[in-house]
Amino acid sequence: MAIRLPVWNNPYIGLPTLIAATLDAYGAAGEAALRACQLRVGRMSASHLASEGAVPLNATALEWATVCGHVLRNDGYSGISVRGDATTAWVEATTDPYLELYGFLPSPPMTDPIVWDWVVGMSSVVNPALAMTAESDPIADGGPVRWRFDLAGAPVESADRRPPVVLGPVTPDQQAWLNPLVRTYAVLVALIDGWGAEGEALAIRAYRRLGHEMGVTFMEAGIAPAHATAYQWGHVSDQIADENGLAGHERLDDGPDRHTTVMPACARYAVLLRLLDAPAHICDIPMNWDNGEMDVVADALIELTVPSCTHRGAARCVYSIGPRAGVAAGG
Repeated sequence: MAIRLPVWNNPYIGLPTLIAATLDAYGAAGEAALRACQLRVGRMSASHLASEGAVPLNATALEWATVCGHVLRNDGYSGISVRGDATTAWVEATTDPYLELYGFLPSPPMTDPIVWDWVVGMSSVVNPALAMTAESDPIADGGPVRWRFDLAGAPVESADRRPPVVLGPVTPDQQAWLNPLVRTYAVLVALIDGWGAEGEALAIRAYRRLGHEMGVTFMEAGIAPAHATAYQWGHVSDQIADENGLAGHERLDDGPDRHTTVMPACARYAVLLRLLDAPAHICDIPMNWDNGEMDVVADALIELTVPSCTHRGAARCVYSIGPRAGVAAGG
């Protein structure tokens, strides 16, 4: 039986997958690269969101715990609660939907601390006086996710002068900076910067392995039929795109053997990819996750490609599912 994932289309799944593969291959050097890239992209995310008023600067502990509750919900966690005051606050998620994924990978104990470095990087921007402590970790000790935030000294502003909104209004473009895909891009860039073609090949293998497992999951759960056509898989792919912050895509008439969509919302990640100095083909790499699933669900007869990508200089992003290279249409 394949792993069961209640949030099967959440892009967060790819993050611990890449972390496990990097730690297995590169050990302490891999951990250092991962932690550095998560801190860096956390600072980028917070700086962008704070400049647009989506997260508060000089945040109190309770305000920042509230924002982090939104982050956990965005990552697919549930049973989320926030408590505390301006000086000390906690956020907790009692339901972790990724426990079977951790066992499949398997995830080392330092996985969550690496993921949390993104939050630490964000905290350093919104209020450098905030300190974060992970009091409970489902991988390390089997408990719920529970973070504690402590604010050194008194709050910068009195409570009655602070704006009442701690997250929002958040536009779809701002929401993209909180999407797990942001952290995943940072890992991919770190792998390529640190280990070149070898690091990229490692990511491709990790995605493909994950895809093979999830292809079985999809068939067992009835998410996708066995021997799926491009049209049938396209409906699954559209749902995955929505969770990646790419809602609003438009289907193109590209013949009976293809499911092709224009993805205007890819532009939401343009600034991030420039800041990361991501290679031009960065968006092709995660498609190995999808294509691993199609190895199983569609008998390796179809594949997802990105024939047009704004990060490569095109006017628009286009995703196309159709006959795999070397496979005639119709199988």
